[in-house]
Amino acid sequence: MRDRSRGRLSLLPFLRESPDAVEGSPSSRFRWRPSTRLGTAAVAVLALAVGTPFVHRWSDSSPDPGVCSARASLLGFSDRLDGRVSGLSSVAMDGASRAVAVSDTTEGFEGRSARLYELAMGDPGKPDETRIIRSTALRLDKDESRAVGPFDPEAVVPEKGGKTVLVASGQEPSVSRFDRKSGRLLDTFKVPETDGGGVGYGLESMALSKDGRSLYVAQTGSVRGGVGDSRPQARVLHYKGSPGGRYRVEREFDYRPSLGTQLTDFTTTDDGDLLALERAYVKGKGYQVRVHRVSPGKAGDGRSTGTSSAPDSSAGAGERKWIFSLHRCPDQGAPAPGNRPHPLVHNVEGMALGPKLTTGRHRGRQVLYLVSDDTAPVKNYTRFYTVALDL
Repeated sequence: MRDRSRGRLSLLPFLRESPDAVEGSPSSRFRWRPSTRLGTAAVAVLALAVGTPFVHRWSDSSPDPGVCSARASLLGFSDRLDGRVSGLSSVAMDGASRAVAVSDTTEGFEGRSARLYELAMGDPGKPDETRIIRSTALRLDKDESRAVGPFDPEAVVPEKGGKTVLVASGQEPSVSRFDRKSGRLLDTFKVPETDGGGVGYGLESMALSKDGRSLYVAQTGSVRGGVGDSRPQARVLHYKGSPGGRYRVEREFDYRPSLGTQLTDFTTTDDGDLLALERAYVKGKGYQVRVHRVSPGKAGDGRSTGTSSAPDSSAGAGERKWIFSLHRCPDQGAPAPGNRPHPLVHNVEGMALGPKLTTGRHRGRQVLYLVSDDTAPVKNYTRFYTVALDL
């Protein structure tokens, strides 16, 4: 993720945080019991003794050792792809147990080459054994020696039909359609300018509705709040269209993340709401990662792009409800380079909402996958997290 400044955006309606969505609620302050810590340490010592490489931790004992909040439990995490894949910035489901992911950093492919990965996520509710099915370089044309540029893929969604994906660029604010088999660029549509002039910042987040007709893209750090509020706001554009066809901007609104955090990804729920992924890095404190639920349909009509005046910033403001914070989850003995306060939490960039669990303790909850980017500002792992959510 990189900071960019390409023009000031005008003030837009924003999503207000629900007053009862307080992260510091008792349910979010779960701590390991000493016996659980001892058991985790024993497993780690045994793994070292037999020379087995660490790839994942999975929790399935009683009582639930993975509680992150009243509505979320960490099922496990996997470092299986660490060292094999670098620079993952987004993940999106492509069926019940498969996903697509995009990377902007891969050694051996012209130094830096945007790549599309097709992944097998394993069976929901079982230990995560994420594996690569296919890897394709994203290209401007059929010439396989020529990679896309300038291009910084920050978000990806698969389109219905299984032949194409949409990829949002963090370098130039645009969304491009690529052929999944060849990686060839098929189409591009740029983010429209704002009333204040200029196109603003690059894109960081994107989500597609289940029917493929509503596309949400967000520019992070685009505008600032009102007097006394220094939180950067993300400009969110709501496109309407059809898979494989053109998408047209219907409206836009602002999303205001928590103080000190940035919006890094969106995903859509089955009923049309959005889950928003926020992340911050604080020196000496490590990463903080939060997931909120927002209702874009309650954010008012926003404003149509190209109009000369913005509506009242309080008109139709929707609620933002905190679901859980990854840095409040038990670390489950997670390894991490260096001495960091939250060894479990790394540079989380993407998330995808999977199927509902049909068996076990968390039956009826929905699987949420998170993925971390192994790149700067500090050394991180390529890590996949599996969380059971009560939505």
